[in-house]
Amino acid sequence: MGYYSKGLGFIVHSPCGGVNVAANRTSICPPAGGRTRGWSRHSASSNKFSVAERCSSAATLAVSIMMTLREIVADYIRYCRADAEQEQRWFAIQRTLQEAVSHAALAVSPSGKRLSHQRRIPQSVLAESGRRLFVSLPALSKAKSFEELHETVEALIGQIPGIGELTIYDTALRIGAHLRLEPTVVFLHAGTRVGARRLGLSVSCASIPVSEFPHAFQKLKPREIEDVLCRYKSELGNEGNPPSSRRGCYDRANPEMHRTCAGR
Repeated sequence: MGYYSKGLGFIVHSPCGGVNVAANRTSICPPAGGRTRGWSRHSASSNKFSVAERCSSAATLAVSIMMTLREIVADYIRYCRADAEQEQRWFAIQRTLQEAVSHAALAVSPSGKRLSHQRRIPQSVLAESGRRLFVSLPALSKAKSFEELHETVEALIGQIPGIGELTIYDTALRIGAHLRLEPTVVFLHAGTRVGARRLGLSVSCASIPVSEFPHAFQKLKPREIEDVLCRYKSELGNEGNPPSSRRGCYDRANPEMHRTCAGR
């Protein structure tokens, strides 16, 4: 979501962290989680406001602007891609498929905490998912493509109450990282379906070929497009209109988003 401030210019909040000056796309706030690589304080020094003042001011401004598709993709690459890659590497480096499946099913992050998409799912539900996957390791290991793996995971855990499309996809993506299997199409679930619809794409199927997405998205991997559709769904297909309050892939409101520099 963006705002205009006298002295600051147009400000854009990234869903992944940081606040950018739309005129020159210069970050004036460090990214979320204290990440500062690629961000420099000197870019904001020409203004009389301190970094803290600029960040605080941006949170109280009132006029919204939109990010273009190209800016959305650039914002994702700058602020979100590294974290997504780190998460994939975490599952890829597990010593055995058993360990990878266990961490994938229980949504265990590199820090040992629950990954955000599954935070609201009871532990007992995730444990049952892990049990069913664990006893079917041979079937998982035989998958020759991500699409085949996703189909297998869906068949194994899709009937568990509390397990939905997003968790099926996330679990398959994590196991796929260990098996070196990447999606070749963009899979849809509740959050991404909203984003795809706002781009004018048909959401009648379970997935969308990358070729159907706008040119700006072609530099992204299919799983990254899925991530963008989810994170930025409030900004997509909305040129000239203020976006609604941004929600996460689990469609949970984040009231702090517009009051701090740190996104989610």
